Amino acid sequence: MKKLNYLLIIFLIAGFASLHAGAEEDSSQTVYKLGEVVISSEGTGVESIGAVREITAEEIEMSGAETLDDALRLLPGINIKTGGQGVPRPDLRGMRPRHVTLLIDGIPYNSAGDGQFDPRLITTENIAKIKVSYGNDSVLYGPGGLGGVINVVTKKGTGKLALDVEGKYAYEDQTTLKASISGGSSKVNFFVSANDYSSDGYKVSDDLVPTQDDRNGVLEDGDIRDNSDESLRSFFGNIAVTPNDISEFGLTVNYIEGEYGVPDPTISKRLDSVFGKNPSYERVDDRDGLSLSLSGRYDIPGPLSIRGWIYRNELEELKNGYNDSTYQPGDYDYSTTENTTIEGASLQTQILTDGLGTLSVSLGTKKEGFESTGTEGSTDKDIKTHSAAMEYEVEPIENLGLVAGYGYSWFKKEGDSDSTGTYLVGLSYAVSEDSRIRASVADKIRYPSVTQLYGVVEGNPNLTYEESMNFELGFEKNISDIKTAFSVTGFRRDVENYIAKDDNKVNQNNEKYRYDGIEVTASNRSIENLYLGLSYTFMTTKDRSTGSSVDDIQYNPKHQFTIECQYQFAYDISVYANIERVQNQYYYGSNNAKDELPDITLINFRVEKKFFSKAFKIYAGANNLFDENYYESFALPREGRTIYGGVKYSFR
Repeated sequence: MKKLNYLLIIFLIAGFASLHAGAEEDSSQTVYKLGEVVISSEGTGVESIGAVREITAEEIEMSGAETLDDALRLLPGINIKTGGQGVPRPDLRGMRPRHVTLLIDGIPYNSAGDGQFDPRLITTENIAKIKVSYGNDSVLYGPGGLGGVINVVTKKGTGKLALDVEGKYAYEDQTTLKASISGGSSKVNFFVSANDYSSDGYKVSDDLVPTQDDRNGVLEDGDIRDNSDESLRSFFGNIAVTPNDISEFGLTVNYIEGEYGVPDPTISKRLDSVFGKNPSYERVDDRDGLSLSLSGRYDIPGPLSIRGWIYRNELEELKNGYNDSTYQPGDYDYSTTENTTIEGASLQTQILTDGLGTLSVSLGTKKEGFESTGTEGSTDKDIKTHSAAMEYEVEPIENLGLVAGYGYSWFKKEGDSDSTGTYLVGLSYAVSEDSRIRASVADKIRYPSVTQLYGVVEGNPNLTYEESMNFELGFEKNISDIKTAFSVTGFRRDVENYIAKDDNKVNQNNEKYRYDGIEVTASNRSIENLYLGLSYTFMTTKDRSTGSSVDDIQYNPKHQFTIECQYQFAYDISVYANIERVQNQYYYGSNNAKDELPDITLINFRVEKKFFSKAFKIYAGANNLFDENYYESFALPREGRTIYGGVKYSFR
């Protein structure tokens, strides 16, 4: 099917729905409820026993975040790292993205190949809220979320027809154009959006010292980072039909296309034999993705309700390695086309009984396929996972909530199979009206991905599942007199059979890793029109495998500190700023040589003014305001000062 046809499908959905849209409600956009995988009783349910942090659409707009990684950056326990693949990777309490389940309206978005995900593909104009669970999360999510779950729930239209149009320009030659339209009635609602992003590359800091390669000349001479260009076009739409009070059905469509370059390290192996890497001149010259989901709920008269999803997610990428930095078409060292598919279904039932708690049961099946063809050979493999889970929530006495869950999964790979169980136990107790303690223990597992099992170089078909024992203890306090919220969370994670590459670049199960830490958050609104928020994360990591010659696990900062503030001035003028500080981040080279990345301090600033009863706004800002020359991975410099401005029009 041609790309134009995908776009046509989405706008046909919008056109059909708009015929039924009325003005029965005043709000323009709310939450697409069919996208919530876990529905929990506030204060006593499964999301009250472990750390679950939520980012709203209002908070996203306040910060100016454009993609999922921007939105997640300031949460405690999350470290965004852009490494050798040129993709920002959100690590959650030390767990890599392949250990974190990413869901968008119930659709899994982790790659069927390496299990990771590219957060740049999820643009924020569609997002109603983001729920991040840090590992002690519901067994209803199924296996895979060894480190946690990021559940993105999109917007839906209600009430009057709503239109948003926005344009943004950032130095140098980065443009973003996006638009959305939504509306609905009590029976039908819809939300449709489109986004077009293009960048010639990001500018590095003026403090970057140009680096030389003794054979190939300059590796990076400053200004625009070599081979850092990127483009992305995306179209999103959902429609929900509510025939009556007890049922609802929805369709979600998401299409993306684009390309991007993969910047090489600025220090070659020939100049630094311990940490350096030779340039590979890689690009993803084409990427096309399409995801579809059908979902529904039915509340049977009485205490029983049923919810379900059917989904398919496909991504095709053309990856080319060029012979030199001219990136001439056809002058390839290698060329590979990779196609990953995820398809499956899940069903949940929930029984609510007065005074006896809530029982939830889920069944799920998922097939992940990976196909690769190119100059380095061909691969066509798939794996299957089936799962079942049961979870019970109850409040045996006032203010005390208990949760217990058990799940079992079956994993099918070529010529072999595996199976195991997981569990979750936790409690939440309201010490007073405005304070609460929580504690939980969870056993989580993740099965290896297709390329970890069958990759041409890195594959090891003998890999077994990774397993993590997660312990968490937290305290939350709201001080209403001074409009302050405070929380502190301690955690420990013991991971066995962690999959990592050995010196020959082949995946192996490592014996045991440990992650310990504490997270502190606070927010204050005691001064009229002023919001202040802060978070601090302290984490230590240790490779406890027998005979291991390394101690700290690389690229896990020991200290992370963030501050956010927003002030609303008169005349609809607002100012927003944040500060991010990252310290003590180690990495390894050949022969287990160890070094530390420079500490990072980033300051971002944004100001906006609204006009015409807030229907029109203009804004401007600067990311990395003081042009810090910083690194999230060895010899891979990140963006210097980026100045931007934009306009947005909203019709309601």
